Amino acid sequence: MLVVFSITVVDVQHKNSPDKDISWVNSDHSEMFSPWYSNNLDYSNVIHKNISIGIIDGPINVNHEQLQNIDIESYSIVSRNQSSEEDMEHGTSNLGIITSDHNNGSFRSMVDSKNVKVYSAEVLNHGFAKQKDVAEVINWLLENNVKVINISLDFDSIDYDLKEALNKANDQKVPVFMAYGNGNYSISEKHKINKYTWYVDLKTQNERNKDVLQLPGKDMVSISSKNKYDLYNGSSYATALATAITVQKLLMSENIILTPNNIEKTINKYEGG
Repeated sequence: MLVVFSITVVDVQHKNSPDKDISWVNSDHSEMFSPWYSNNLDYSNVIHKNISIGIIDGPINVNHEQLQNIDIESYSIVSRNQSSEEDMEHGTSNLGIITSDHNNGSFRSMVDSKNVKVYSAEVLNHGFAKQKDVAEVINWLLENNVKVINISLDFDSIDYDLKEALNKANDQKVPVFMAYGNGNYSISEKHKINKYTWYVDLKTQNERNKDVLQLPGKDMVSISSKNKYDLYNGSSYATALATAITVQKLLMSENIILTPNNIEKTINKYEGG
């Protein structure tokens, strides 16, 4: 069984964003930030630090100016020779929604990288990954005590090995967010696997399935693997946003473990942004 990330290269909406110049973000495109990046967060009220995040995706360009100071540990199922440029673009831009260096220019993702450690599990091979590999890296992430796992990949079904790994995360009360196919499926087709695993879809006018979270995922400003900044669309980025919201909540909460109800309430508070 194969999985594919929920945004292909033709879905990435590349604008003419300049190298190292993101003044356009804070002018014409400032509305993309204000609901969840700037206006709703108090970055000074961080209680915990060094929260570990698990990212299951493609390789990450750690040489981007926003990621050079981030603490990243990688585990590769596939070699860099097997990964495509699109795989790295997908992995880098998804991480950029979640965390970046807040002391480097005006760009700000939701979480300041000084407060987290990223465990990057590289599974994509030209947009595809084997579910057994995804299950393997989930176990690796749990061994490293990550507190949240982001899987910006689309699954048409869940096989035994992956379900067992997700249930193990559930037993450890580790939230897992998975992409929901860019709205290509009926909103009623997929259901929660366990209490701590959520599908995340693009926010639409469709009737809500209580088992699927919906968040903005259109024209999301993030970092590019080509050392630029760009706009991205897709449920992958809605999923990354769900992860970012949860990580920021953990950083500002007295309890290091959140209940499913607390997580859902926190995410739903941002979905109207």
